[in-house]
Amino acid sequence: MTDLAATVASPMRPHPLAAAEAWEPTRQLTLEAARKRSAMLSRLRLLFVGLATASFSSFFGFMTLHAALGGFGTRDEVSAVESLTMVNPRFSGRSAGGQSFVVTATTARRQGPQSDLIDLEKPVYTADGRRVVATAGVYNQIERTVQLTGEVVFSDTEGNAFSSTSAFVQAADNVVQGARAVRGEGPLGSVRADSYEIRDAGARVIFRGHVKGTIKQRPNGA
Repeated sequence: MTDLAATVASPMRPHPLAAAEAWEPTRQLTLEAARKRSAMLSRLRLLFVGLATASFSSFFGFMTLHAALGGFGTRDEVSAVESLTMVNPRFSGRSAGGQSFVVTATTARRQGPQSDLIDLEKPVYTADGRRVVATAGVYNQIERTVQLTGEVVFSDTEGNAFSSTSAFVQAADNVVQGARAVRGEGPLGSVRADSYEIRDAGARVIFRGHVKGTIKQRPNGA
């Protein structure tokens, strides 16, 4: 009797298979969670790769369109770089008659990369003793012409000086024309006119429109 009571009162030991059965569902849940986590990471990785690809495609597409359209309004900045300012420029050549001419200025800037027109600051045109200075001007390298504006002053070696607000110099033909009013003074007197033209290396000066002049009297015995 004593042995049976002792046997009944003693605690029951868990069976080894019972522990394995209790661990198996937990293991299955852990594996399932790992699979889900792995799948989620794979989807996130694909999403990031897709976003990165889209970003690079958009960036390169933008750059291609930017280049095709000339920089989206940055053309002025490019032209400013391409049109560099020249300091103390000097342009020289010869007219059809063989007379040499020189065009100088304080500064010069080409109007565009492919343009033949050059903006001049304080230009000076010199040819065969004649000299024309102005506030501003535009020189055409192909046609060899100079459009002078502002305060335009013409002078020669004979002491004649004329002033106007405009002058067009045709260096190829050695001709200076002015469509604005002109005032002149020299050893022979003074003159005023609505327009003028200087030809033959300054040997001929033609005044047109409301011409008024005063001739200086020579001293007795001259």
